[in-house]
Amino acid sequence: MDEPATPQPPVTPAATLTKHSGFGIASFVLSLLGCTGMAFTFAACLLVLALRRDALHGKGTAMAAIGFVMIGMVVLELVALVFGVLGSLDRTRRRGLAIAGVVVAGLTLFVCAALIALGKAS
Repeated sequence: MDEPATPQPPVTPAATLTKHSGFGIASFVLSLLGCTGMAFTFAACLLVLALRRDALHGKGTAMAAIGFVMIGMVVLELVALVFGVLGSLDRTRRRGLAIAGVVVAGLTLFVCAALIALGKAS
């Protein structure tokens, strides 16, 4: 009459999405800040050169300040690159932002190095 209920396989919950890596988030944010800061630094450099042709040869404190800011942006991009690599190595977390941070930081550093090399060549 009544058959015993056949055992059902246990229900496994759907794979839950893991959170982004903290290093990945930090890498992405720092790389965007560094990229934006680098763009503003180059724009400021061009503005100073357009307004004062003797800025490269005189005692220009503006160009010195721009140089220090540029060094700071390069350091920020290097930190973002390291954080991105660390975030992408974490297999238990999402790695999208970490990879995006590495790409943005790498491209920013490459463009900066290319512009410096171009300036040295001319």
